[in-house]
Amino acid sequence: MKVAASPPGARPAILSARSSSLSEPRDRFEPSRHASSSERMRNAPVWWVAGPEVPAVPGREGSILNSNRILKRDQYPGVHQSALQGSGQPPIPGAPNYRNPHETTLHGLGQPTIQGLRAVLAASGAGPGGSGGPALWINLREEPVIYIDGQPLCLRDRRFPLGNLTATSISGRNLEEIEENLRQEVLAEAERNHGRIALHDESADGRLTQRELLLDPERVQTPRQIFDSLRSEGYRVSYHRVPISDEKAPEPQDFDELVRLLKDQPPETPRIFNCQAGRGRTTTGMVIADLVDQARTGRLAPVLEALAVRPLLQEHFEDATGGKYTSLQDVARSLSDDPVSHQAADRAIDRFDHLQNLRRAVLDRAPDSGPYGSPEEATRARGRDFLERYFLLVRFAQYLAEQSPNGYAQPFTAWVAQQPGLYNSLELLEKAVNLWHSAFAA
Repeated sequence: MKVAASPPGARPAILSARSSSLSEPRDRFEPSRHASSSERMRNAPVWWVAGPEVPAVPGREGSILNSNRILKRDQYPGVHQSALQGSGQPPIPGAPNYRNPHETTLHGLGQPTIQGLRAVLAASGAGPGGSGGPALWINLREEPVIYIDGQPLCLRDRRFPLGNLTATSISGRNLEEIEENLRQEVLAEAERNHGRIALHDESADGRLTQRELLLDPERVQTPRQIFDSLRSEGYRVSYHRVPISDEKAPEPQDFDELVRLLKDQPPETPRIFNCQAGRGRTTTGMVIADLVDQARTGRLAPVLEALAVRPLLQEHFEDATGGKYTSLQDVARSLSDDPVSHQAADRAIDRFDHLQNLRRAVLDRAPDSGPYGSPEEATRARGRDFLERYFLLVRFAQYLAEQSPNGYAQPFTAWVAQQPGLYNSLELLEKAVNLWHSAFAA
């Protein structure tokens, strides 16, 4: 079901409603043909064809863990950005890219080991005997994850092993059912192979190697089982899954789910977000939480500064093109007719830009050589996805300003569907991004 009919040329994906888990197929994951930019954090954030293909694992015959799938170690060389320590963030072993900026109760990180998870909860005050309140942990990963011996592994397609699987609009409930089925298939494969399972590791040069591991069945767990076990150890945490596609904008229903989880949390509640590397989706979650906090405390509508401030996206357009495209001011303004909401979104984005600035990412340019296929096409695809993300964050700030005083009586999905000119604004912005990129190809 669609929230609103799509006019010609529009991308209905940003307004699609999530179907119920009862009607969803159990496994509809597709391989991304591009490497996650988080997987290439040690290089420029470019979309590469997510190869090379690795051989099929002999005897692999599951429904989810099938002959075209592999289990890849989540934490790869270079995933952690040591620059975080330069900004005062303490390193936590097993918790890549952990940060707790500006002494807030917001935390972000990549998928942790079980030891890293314990350490993060302890750092937030939610460990056994800790002084903080129960933590709220929100996992934003859309791809299936499983833990073996306390280490996270993700399901990948062997033909595109460096790209995350995608299943846009999958529900958290359905995804967790798939993870439980994956756990059962791992155990079944090990039983057929004298207790061993084939796993894949990534080396520093991006090559994948296969190894075999002798399994302890008690140490094969889903993420939810990991959190259940930690609660039995005295850690105080509630765990939630809000699946978002890697390097994509959250869908409107994802915003609604995050509002539901965040709006009534006491200010002292630690709120912890993770994705794979702790970069794009995690940063987006932290920005959304900060905007919800601003709405709750009345900081979302500050008095505007006496001097007019040009929209920051337009500044980047002008700087990047040497002032050649000054007419893009109208394009930037089309993001929102509410400058306060625009500034609120930009302010939140800048507060949590330790790993990625969600606004500047729209205009990041791919190098002239390196990617497989067409660099121009890859750059446009990434720019479009990042643009949708920024676009919806600005719209979400405007929604919060209007709906927070009313107790969120109208969900974001319905609010977005009623916005006039939504598609026109987004299409105009996409044309502007393409124009910006074409300036470098000339």
